[in-house]
Amino acid sequence: MSKTIRLINSNLGKVRTHQTDATTWGELKTEVSDMYSGNVKAVVKENQVSLEVDTASLPEGKLSSDEFDYDFAIFFVTKESKAGADYESWDFHRLRRKVASRGMNNNNKTKAQLIADLRRTDERNTSSVDTSQLDRIEQKVNFIADAIESTLEEDYEIVFRDEITEEEMETIRSIENQL
Repeated sequence: MSKTIRLINSNLGKVRTHQTDATTWGELKTEVSDMYSGNVKAVVKENQVSLEVDTASLPEGKLSSDEFDYDFAIFFVTKESKAGADYESWDFHRLRRKVASRGMNNNNKTKAQLIADLRRTDERNTSSVDTSQLDRIEQKVNFIADAIESTLEEDYEIVFRDEITEEEMETIRSIENQL
């Protein structure tokens, strides 16, 4: 059964409608290879399914609303690497949305400025934490842990005082200190 698919790659500035009998992503991608290049993946717009393996089935039937003259749309989006996003390949509007999502001002900025803002926040998110704050937190946690341990030890001594000798209690404390 023939499908009408809307193909959209905003990074390349390409949009077109494609007619196909393909049933899998592997079949379709050979037909539409001009729509993607480099580090991109195909995502079905209507259900957000990512088409990453050649055997992935294409949707059957009409997923888009009746006002559109196609069955479904596929967006070609840049894959993000583990080292971070390839912001240079993003279109201006995507950059603005990402900057806004991080709570930063995106008004009257060039693409280069938006990329710089995103990289700065990426660095901040991966930079080292102020260790003095961690030290203070660790001291508080240790204080609370010691207080709990002391309370538990007192309860332990009270509950088992008749069953454990003082010598055995010293052995227990010695083992706890080694841990």
